[in-house]
Amino acid sequence: MNIAEDKIQELKQLDILPIAQHYLPGLKKQGSGWKCKSPFKEENTPSFTIISNSKDNYFKCFASDKAGDVIEFVKEINNTDFIGACKILAELTGIDLEIKESKGSYMDNTVSKDRKVIGKKSLVKKDNFKPIQSYQKPNIIQQKPNKSVLDVFLSRGISQNVVEMFKVHESNQYFGQLQGNDTSIDFNYYKAGELVNVKHRATSKKAFGLEKGCELVLYNYDNIEDDAEFLIITEGEFDALALGEYYGTNKNIVSVPNGASGKDQSLKFLDGEDVSKKLSNKKLSLFFDNDSAGKLLTDAFIKRYGAHKCVIPVYPEGCKDINEVLIKLGSVGVKACIDSAQYDMIDGILDMRHIAPKSRNYYDNGFPVCDRIGLRDFDPLLGFRGGELTMVTGISGSGKSEFLDYVMVQLAMKKNWGFAICSMENPPDIHFTKIAEKFTNKPFENVFDPMTGEVHIDRMNEQEYEKAEQFVFNHFNFITHATKEIDGEVHRSVLNIDYIISQAKKLVSMYGIKGLVIDPWNTLEHDMKPGETETNYVSRILSKIIAFAEDYDVHVFLVAHPTKGVTMNGVDRVATLNDISGSGNFFNKTHNGISVFREKDRNKNPNNLVEVHIQKVKFKFVGMLGNCRLGYDLSTGNYSTTDLDYPNQ
Repeated sequence: MNIAEDKIQELKQLDILPIAQHYLPGLKKQGSGWKCKSPFKEENTPSFTIISNSKDNYFKCFASDKAGDVIEFVKEINNTDFIGACKILAELTGIDLEIKESKGSYMDNTVSKDRKVIGKKSLVKKDNFKPIQSYQKPNIIQQKPNKSVLDVFLSRGISQNVVEMFKVHESNQYFGQLQGNDTSIDFNYYKAGELVNVKHRATSKKAFGLEKGCELVLYNYDNIEDDAEFLIITEGEFDALALGEYYGTNKNIVSVPNGASGKDQSLKFLDGEDVSKKLSNKKLSLFFDNDSAGKLLTDAFIKRYGAHKCVIPVYPEGCKDINEVLIKLGSVGVKACIDSAQYDMIDGILDMRHIAPKSRNYYDNGFPVCDRIGLRDFDPLLGFRGGELTMVTGISGSGKSEFLDYVMVQLAMKKNWGFAICSMENPPDIHFTKIAEKFTNKPFENVFDPMTGEVHIDRMNEQEYEKAEQFVFNHFNFITHATKEIDGEVHRSVLNIDYIISQAKKLVSMYGIKGLVIDPWNTLEHDMKPGETETNYVSRILSKIIAFAEDYDVHVFLVAHPTKGVTMNGVDRVATLNDISGSGNFFNKTHNGISVFREKDRNKNPNNLVEVHIQKVKFKFVGMLGNCRLGYDLSTGNYSTTDLDYPNQ
């Protein structure tokens, strides 16, 4: 059972106070919070505390030492698990979770309706467009804002003219957080002139929500000008209008649709070619909140677009966002804030202002969660996350590329990763067939019994094939030679690291890819500088790859063949990263190292088992050194957990 990440973030942003009051009517205002006796443990003096304000939104029970956000509270108060808590919270607030049942293995081949990892809209099939992602359209009755709504904006320093300029309306809406109806300030989201979503904000108390099943886009998206040099991006709609008040225009001022999260920050509203083109040629002024969640959102944008494109303002003391600056200091304060914007993290010097949001997140929530592929014996050894380089090697015929394909398919299916693949040994059309086999768990062609000549295993059917097409379309892009005609001759681009990384950067911007596969190193075009040794060359190129991985939060898989003759006493042995021809830097500079080995002697290995050796893991929370033995299905290229062993020799 899976819940879309944007739905989890929507739940996390709910005001915890009305939820807590639903379960604990005895909560009373005390100081900066609300208190009552612990619901988890007997006590004489009330120690259970709710903190709910513009900066903090959590509970703390000193009697039981339980603490956390609104989901954690519902989980603890109902003695349920995370999924159960989300479902209960959704029922209380009227949020549609769009839950998808999952069988938890590669046999579960359903393409989820809400899966939109890289934002592609349609798949060309037999000259027809087959929709992959569909959205509802808002269907609500709105009117122009009345005086009470306009007064809310006036109290924030925003005039009626700007409210009208940004097409703000009002309506009457039910808010789950309030357990009732209230007048709603409606921030209307337009795309290509069509209303595609509405952010509702209650006027009486802190409560808000987007329309169910509607498309997530940047607020005020239609007013991004193609030739603008700068684009201002805020964390909330009020901030966007505050800057509109200062500049006297609604042009090139947008807001993210779902605020900032204190944990993982989803940017799927940036996926797609259209938004990529709008943002690719602009400097981005990031006016996000001056708190840990806002700083993590800033970091997510920097990872996606690069530090050199992002400018960061400095807020005056006592102000957490640009609307607060406008309220407290007026246009003079806003101007000073705009003038303070500087490029972030390009001078090579960091202090705790840059480090604290991440380190605090680690302290509060643990080290980053690595994505696992779902194999019992492999998962404890290695997980995958952005910003790292994994070397993959193995002697010829062991299936290192095959295993990497399996890893990609599992990460795409289970964790919604998008990949860019540059495979010099697998043309994209052939590569598709291998990925399709792993996805459907069916061979691409019928498998015949060599003894009888009859079909032994049926190939994937038409429906399964079409699902595989959709899956690959939604999760994979292939980097190949670019071609152009010069003086009547067609010239192909050189497949070197610089070209591959430049193409991968475009795919990060367009679709938010999470993985890049380069397979193999040995067939890349290498251009060593005059007098440069091979060791120094390898070090320089690996540094480029790692810099790309870290700057854009992408996991890079680099396949490299070992030297010929990896044997011991005439018998094949497991290759190591140090066996890769060229340099010990293949071991020294990588984050993780995988070596795949398959004993080819069928007498020794009658079950065709494959060994996967984890030879390097840089960070202990990612995994550990070790090896595991896996089953391998020749007909589909899938791997599985196995308890089989080699027979006694």
